[in-house]
Amino acid sequence: MLFMAMQVLGLKPQMLLDPPLVINPVGISTSRSRTWGHHLGKVQAVLSGSSTGGRTGTMVARSYHDLTQGIEELNIRCGNIEQSTQEIQTTLNTHIEYTTQQHERQDECLATLIDMVRKDQEEMLPYMTSLGYIHS
Repeated sequence: MLFMAMQVLGLKPQMLLDPPLVINPVGISTSRSRTWGHHLGKVQAVLSGSSTGGRTGTMVARSYHDLTQGIEELNIRCGNIEQSTQEIQTTLNTHIEYTTQQHERQDECLATLIDMVRKDQEEMLPYMTSLGYIHS
């Protein structure tokens, strides 16, 4: 799993034994720059062996542990995003249902009003005709 993660990052397994990799987080401009800097520092420490005393086995174990912990943190964040998305979808569905019901009520009221106006016009037609306003 460590080697798959390294491939995704574009790293080669022999880099674990090479001199320390210089990672420059200056190019990263996000709202979480400190978080990225912290993680990059951890990666750099693991790759350089400074946190493990230069022992390859321990370094790989620590790298695996750090990657596993990072994956768990990502899973938690994804879970939170999925929960938030579900809450938003539920709110939107409720809004759509409420709006649809409101439009149906308004359509019913409009149809009733149109029928009332037609009926009133039909009732007034003989009267208006008798007064000479309408010529048939």
